[in-house]
Amino acid sequence: MFLSGRIWLGVVFLGALVTSTSAQQSSPVKTGDFHITQDSARSVYTFSAFAHGHRHGYEEGFHFGNEDYHLLHSPDANKKVARVTGYRHEFGDKKSYMQGFASGYRAGYADSYSGQAFRSTQELTDLAAQVAPDAISQTPAVPRRSYLPKMTTYSFDAGVGRGYQDGFSSAESTAYAPGLGQLATAKCEAEHMAQPDFCGGYGAGFLLGKDDIRSIREFKGESARISQLKH
Repeated sequence: MFLSGRIWLGVVFLGALVTSTSAQQSSPVKTGDFHITQDSARSVYTFSAFAHGHRHGYEEGFHFGNEDYHLLHSPDANKKVARVTGYRHEFGDKKSYMQGFASGYRAGYADSYSGQAFRSTQELTDLAAQVAPDAISQTPAVPRRSYLPKMTTYSFDAGVGRGYQDGFSSAESTAYAPGLGQLATAKCEAEHMAQPDFCGGYGAGFLLGKDDIRSIREFKGESARISQLKH
C-alpha cells in the first residue's frame, strides 16, 4: 500500500515527469500524461477527472509537506494548494479535477509532513481491473426515457466523487482491509440498480476517501505533537 521512506521522494517525482509520445489507442484521452499512459491505475485516471486530479494533488502536496518539514515551517496543508494543478482540458471536467486535486494535495501534504511514506496506487490498481469502465460504456449523464420510471445515468467520475465523500466521512474504522473497494462497489450496486459505471467509480473513490481521512488524522496528531514541543 505504501512505498517506504522519504528517500523515495526524488525517485517518485522524477518518475511522474516521464511522459509517453502517444496515448493508448483505447483511451479517450489523447495525452502524454504519465498517469494516463503508464500508471498502473491509469484505467481509473482515464475515466475520472477527480481521481486524476487527486493523484496530481497528492504528489504536489507531498512535495510541499516535505519541504515545510525540512525547513521547520509550521504545518499548513492549504497554503500552497492552488500553485500548480497540472490541469489540461483533455483530462475532463475541470471542477471535478480541481476538487480531486485539493483533496489529494491535503492528503499528500499530511502524509509527508507527518513522516508517512508516499502512497502507492496499488489499491486502485487492484480494484481497477474489476470496476474501470470500457470506453464504449461512457455516455453523457442524461435521463433514460422508456416505459420504466425515469433514471439518470451517472458517470464513473461522478461515482468517484460520491465514493470519496462517503469514504472520507465514514464513521467506521479507517483501518484498511483487503476487499474494501469491492464491498463499497457492491453496496452501491444494491442501492443504484443498473448503474455499473457509477458504482465502479464509487468503489475507487471510497478507497481514496478512506486513505485520506487516515492521513489527515495522522497529520493532526503530528501537528499537535509539534505544537506541544514548541511551547
